[in-house]
Amino acid sequence: MEKSKNTNSKAFIIIIITNGIIGLGDIFVAIFFIFYKKIFDILYLFFRSNNFIFNKLSLINIGIENLSNYSYYLAILYFLSHGIIKIFLTWALLKKRLWAYPIAIIFFGVFNIYQLISLPVHGSLFDIVLLVINAIVLIFVWAEYLLLKKKIFSIIKQ
Repeated sequence: MEKSKNTNSKAFIIIIITNGIIGLGDIFVAIFFIFYKKIFDILYLFFRSNNFIFNKLSLINIGIENLSNYSYYLAILYFLSHGIIKIFLTWALLKKRLWAYPIAIIFFGVFNIYQLISLPVHGSLFDIVLLVINAIVLIFVWAEYLLLKKKIFSIIKQ
């Protein structure tokens, strides 16, 4: 039984760290949106001899430029806030802060619901993979929370 709990804990740590890395990715996407014109200028110079990459960069650039100001700033706010919250919750969960578990369950649950709603509209394989990863994170956080609560209550009863 002890080995099973230890395995769950190791898997939990791996899943939570993965989630934190995805949170860092969200922050990088927000930074990319903020500085995309300068980034594209550099990438265009670097990849102009490769037609395939140059064409893909052009399509991305056109897509970003066609966003309304509202959508553009909303994307920055979304990715930045989502990344910061994920990294903060990753830190709190790795430190086994009991208050972080319910907050993480609510945050990840709401985000999964949002992903499920937006999947039919503009979903991709990448969105499905993120949805599955987030669902796994949610399950692991819930399971770890129940184990931690049980452990704490058993200590209190003694």
